[in-house]
Amino acid sequence: MESKHEVAEEETRALLEVVASTGKFWHHWDVLKSSLSYHLKQVLSEYPEANMTPEQQNSSLGETYPELVKRLDEALLSFVEGPPFTLQRFCEILLNAQSIYSNLSKLALALEKFTVSCF
Repeated sequence: MESKHEVAEEETRALLEVVASTGKFWHHWDVLKSSLSYHLKQVLSEYPEANMTPEQQNSSLGETYPELVKRLDEALLSFVEGPPFTLQRFCEILLNAQSIYSNLSKLALALEKFTVSCF
């Protein structure tokens, strides 16, 4: 029997795939934002930098991994009124992060561009 976590992860991925391919979504923005936040954290945790020591993370990322995750998540959660116009590309990146970006700092820069360009 699948756990609720596995089902939620599959549903989140399916939702992201639809948004990435069509740019459309049917969920309330707060629900979608929560799913994006969850998936963002999952994707970031898959990079080797997540398991480095804080000193190594500072050297590689310019900040610790928890600081990076918090900063990127807060940027996403700051969209209160609705999604950024770059939502479709944001979902594309989250779904294919490892194949597009070889390290966490490059991924972080790409994600920052999409959140900063919307303000």
